[in-house]
Amino acid sequence: METKRTLVNTVDVDGKELKLAVVRPTNKINQEANMAYNLKMASLIRSGSQNPTNRLLLRAELEEYLTKMGIWTLGDAIEVEKLALEIRAQELMLKKGGIKLSEGRALAIQMAEKRQLIMEKHAKRQAFDSATVESQAENFRFEFLLVKCFVSVDTGVPVLKNHTEYVDRQDETALMDGARALANMVYGLETDMHKSMFEMKWLKDAGMIDDDGRYVRSDGTMTDRDGRLVNKDGRYVDREGQMVDTFGRPVDEKGNLLVDASQPFIDDESGEEVVVGTIGVKVKVAKKTNKTKVKKANPKKSKTKKTTTKLKS
Repeated sequence: METKRTLVNTVDVDGKELKLAVVRPTNKINQEANMAYNLKMASLIRSGSQNPTNRLLLRAELEEYLTKMGIWTLGDAIEVEKLALEIRAQELMLKKGGIKLSEGRALAIQMAEKRQLIMEKHAKRQAFDSATVESQAENFRFEFLLVKCFVSVDTGVPVLKNHTEYVDRQDETALMDGARALANMVYGLETDMHKSMFEMKWLKDAGMIDDDGRYVRSDGTMTDRDGRLVNKDGRYVDREGQMVDTFGRPVDEKGNLLVDASQPFIDDESGEEVVVGTIGVKVKVAKKTNKTKVKKANPKKSKTKKTTTKLKS
């Protein structure tokens, strides 16, 4: 059974807590939203015909333009379809089982990587889609639904009076939270779609990622996707928790390499010892009296016996 409303805990412009809700659009409201979409489409097309130099493209025209410019080609479409088929084949392999857990983990990671490639391909195209007549009309329809369906929990009265008020207040935290909740309800957009993918669910069930989607070992220690130990900030660490670089060498918070002991450098001309501090800064040390090795004095004061010398008369 579909949820009729979604609670939205948010804040007003002064930071005070608000309890609002998004209610599922009724058939009547959906019909009104569709009418608003059609009217917006007609208005944009009419406006474009009156001012051809500034008119928005239709999606069909955009496809032709992107192909002509080499932004989205038939090759891109074929590659996306190929990746999608490979993901389905790998999903079937995971469902069947009968392979090593390590092989299953590798398959799941490959699936996630391929989904990322598909998203990047579509993002390249989507960046231009927002400037089409259809996209603008779809946005208007969604905003119409938000005006009608975003209400107070206590009274059920809509938060917004009309679309004009939405335009004036659209940057408020409460309205952005309401828009996310409505998008999830209407379009099925989840807060974190990544976690809902089949491969991520499989990794979670296999104990290979935690609740936050971070890779872990069987003992709960965090790793990257290649199995290397990391801390909560995603920095590489060794078994003792000391930060290291990608080759396992100790580093500090800023990624600078660390050594157990550092020897002073020898000046090429004078032969004196030079201690180099931070990069580009030299710390001066006392000059030697000569180039031969000088034995350092014992810092502890030595005890000497007092002696007397007799002079011959």
